[in-house]
Amino acid sequence: KPDWAEAYLLRGNVAALQGEANVAFADYDRAVTYRPDLVDALVARAQASLALDQFDLAIADFDRAILVAPRRAPIHYQKALAHFARNDDIMALSSVNQAIVIDPLHAEAYRLRAQLDLFAKDYPKAIEDASRAIELRASDARAWAVRGNARLLSGDKAGAKMDFENAVRLDPSLTDELRARMLNLEREGK
Repeated sequence: KPDWAEAYLLRGNVAALQGEANVAFADYDRAVTYRPDLVDALVARAQASLALDQFDLAIADFDRAILVAPRRAPIHYQKALAHFARNDDIMALSSVNQAIVIDPLHAEAYRLRAQLDLFAKDYPKAIEDASRAIELRASDARAWAVRGNARLLSGDKAGAKMDFENAVRLDPSLTDELRARMLNLEREGK
């Protein structure tokens, strides 16, 4: 059955798992050709586009998927990530806000919004959003790191140190990334 969209989607998923983004994209493209309304294929093709640094293509596919399934918060969140990768913070914020409206318990969306708040130098809002992400998923080391950065930049060095320590405890791979900040805080006696 050469026009079986779901088969191309599955084969694309295997290629994606093997790190073959070009092959995955081609299979997802065929799936969408045969079933333009297959949301999972649109999202998968968008993710493959991101892996290939094709941000505009990814965003276009996320938009198409949202037309078919407007109430799926993860699609809005992934679209926000695509805008974020493209350095379009305004559109990233718009998409992540939509994800949060649809799913107020979407921890990753709060973490991303906290990062955007941090870039906008709105440290109290960054702390608030990172705290919400931590409340929803206390094991999210990146949320602890974002809140630590926001606290550090807002002058709360003791809180920042505690957050950085939690981030490293949860994900030791963050040690190198946070080491300099933690050492500076230790030298200052915080």
